[in-house]
Amino acid sequence: MIQVAVLTVSDRSARGDRPDASGPVIAQFVRDVLKWTVAQTAVVPDDAAAICSALTEWCDDAQANLIFTTGGTGFAPRDVTPEATRAIIDREAPGLAACHVVARGVRYSRPHLDRQPARLAQSLPRKPGDDRAGAAARDAVARGRPGGRGRALIFER
Repeated sequence: MIQVAVLTVSDRSARGDRPDASGPVIAQFVRDVLKWTVAQTAVVPDDAAAICSALTEWCDDAQANLIFTTGGTGFAPRDVTPEATRAIIDREAPGLAACHVVARGVRYSRPHLDRQPARLAQSLPRKPGDDRAGAAARDAVARGRPGGRGRALIFER
């Protein structure tokens, strides 16, 4: 059984100023459509150390084969999710990121303005923080198979 974790990166959601709108949508898709288990969910601020800490814990403890991150992939100074993930991964998976951009282009007018890579981590895809882009990313992942033995795939949206 594939174990999935969902990490929402948002200052406002982490402070409790607004509810997490994107993480629960991803988790629901994982459970209802992919029929995989959501093992972990969390909300952290747009802070590289907090992002790295959550991802590393989930990977090191083998809590997930697939990790979705949502938020923090834009161009604002605090959007550091790609950089934080890059700091802990073993290798990138550019084909998954390309599939995401193509799938996103069908539903979203600016897929090229996202910085969402897909990566493999020894124990981790990321997703954009908006629901339309998230749907495209979910569809791209649903066509593939996450991870391998002892690895998790991180997919940023």
